[in-house]
Amino acid sequence: MEPRFFSPADGRAYRTLDASSIVEIFHPDVAAGLPYSLAEATVAPGETTIIHLHRGTFEIYYVLEGSGTMEVEGWSRPLSVDEAVLIPPESRHRIAAGEKGLRFLCICSPGYRHEKTVLFEGETDLSGGEPLS
Repeated sequence: MEPRFFSPADGRAYRTLDASSIVEIFHPDVAAGLPYSLAEATVAPGETTIIHLHRGTFEIYYVLEGSGTMEVEGWSRPLSVDEAVLIPPESRHRIAAGEKGLRFLCICSPGYRHEKTVLFEGETDLSGGEPLS
């Protein structure tokens, strides 16, 4: 396998199923054998993603800019620059951007697939857990 390089000029932002804006950086579809995908996600100030889960997929968010509140299966915790969260497979989750918005890296293993994403549109309650630690 040859090295692959990425420049922001190579990316194309699109709105994904959870309502965030995504630029794919690396994905198994373009780098055969890669066991994960890497994308940059943006959530506009005051916006919240749709509650969703990913079947059979681990997901990591690593915050680059801004802040927000992460909810996973009823657990809730503020996230800011240089903080991360590991979201287990099958876990319902969403993230709400703070007043300055939110930009974060999203790593999925195995690589992200739309067909493995289940949306819970219209649902708003993930309460019942304790703060993430």
